[in-house]
Amino acid sequence: GFLDADILVCAPFIDLFRSLLDAHAVLITPHLLSSAAVAHVLTVMRAGIYNAGVVAVQSGADGERFLNWWQETVARDCIRDPFGGMSSDQRWLDLAVGLFDFVRPLRDAGVNTGYWNLHERSLAPAGAGIVINGSVRLRLYHFSGLTPRELTRFMPADVDQSAWGTARELATRYRDRAAAWEQRCPARADSCWQNFSDGTPIRTEHREAVRCRRVACDDPFSNRALVEAATPDDAVAAFGHRPGFWVEQGPALLAQARADMERLRGHVVIGRVLSLWRRWIPSLR
Repeated sequence: GFLDADILVCAPFIDLFRSLLDAHAVLITPHLLSSAAVAHVLTVMRAGIYNAGVVAVQSGADGERFLNWWQETVARDCIRDPFGGMSSDQRWLDLAVGLFDFVRPLRDAGVNTGYWNLHERSLAPAGAGIVINGSVRLRLYHFSGLTPRELTRFMPADVDQSAWGTARELATRYRDRAAAWEQRCPARADSCWQNFSDGTPIRTEHREAVRCRRVACDDPFSNRALVEAATPDDAVAAFGHRPGFWVEQGPALLAQARADMERLRGHVVIGRVLSLWRRWIPSLR
């Protein structure tokens, strides 16, 4: 099985995986198990129907076949560009259920719970653990976007903070643990894939030129001149989009939009109008 590094194990889960893998070689987890406001559903769909933070694969021919397909697919086309329909390795899982009859969606509310599905999952303490909707055991909670220094990043701004409850307590516990480990671990080193072999930084446009097969060489890292010559001056015209735009500016644009909305909510007149609109427009909630 694979778990993202930002997942908190809240209860044993191996036995659950083993019981299901007897009948299906691969388990993947949907973002949602029930419908929601259209605006939220569309946001989730841009990221993918399934969340790649939890994947279980049985050892054998079918499991190896799935992993080989996924590996070959993301070797080149693993980029974050929601506007272009790409979300790293995750969007490719949308195809898996149709391509392979041994891939099963794991419909357990206690596995891969995150901010995107809290509207359908009410968390509450129960003995030494936590239950969801009064009966399902919470096993794996996914803190996607949470940083040790910024607790609120794991929850969208349009979610009522008073409803966080147990989820917020879990986030605080996870943040404190992550901060403690951060003190014990060395500072993150630069990736060895950030530069050409001569030390020159690789720009996003360079990577996109290679990904789009504009460069014909086996080792682009050692062929800076070839890559630079194949990289167009007008990336938008050549690629149909600006490579890396979402990664570089997307979070800042979202943060600014949320801040602007908060200011509007605080306005004497506009705030009242928004409070009325929120009854009919779910995306303003």
